[in-house]
Amino acid sequence: TDVYEVDGFLDMTFNQGANSFRDGTVINDDFNNWTQLQFNYPADSSFQLIKTGNDWIVNGVKADSSKTVNYLQRLSKLSNSSFIDDFNPENYLNAAYSLSISTADLQFIELKGFVNPDQYVINSTENPDAFFDGNSIGKTIFVSKSEFLP
Repeated sequence: TDVYEVDGFLDMTFNQGANSFRDGTVINDDFNNWTQLQFNYPADSSFQLIKTGNDWIVNGVKADSSKTVNYLQRLSKLSNSSFIDDFNPENYLNAAYSLSISTADLQFIELKGFVNPDQYVINSTENPDAFFDGNSIGKTIFVSKSEFLP
């Protein structure tokens, strides 16, 4: 029998939970290709963020460029490892929150936030089989229009 010794931090590589090996992609896209974001919220708090030339416009008002780019960068490469298993979106009539992203090449990305008293779950068309804990990433995705205003 041969015995081998390995120098390094193998414990960090192999002693991980199953979620470490799952695809945690929420969105992985180039925000420079995005043309419109439609935020659909309860009551009258919905709004649109639309790209016109090099500027972004929020409901007719020019958005703060640095705040907007900061948000778009965070959102465009968003991942999470807080998964919710045994979730069935068919048990909900509609998502309480949604964000629809239109791209210049006519693609469409949608994020949905399902809410009930016991759970807040987020799903993305970028990774449709994964459901994420909305308490960990919901505030990153579903922001108010004041997030973009000067």
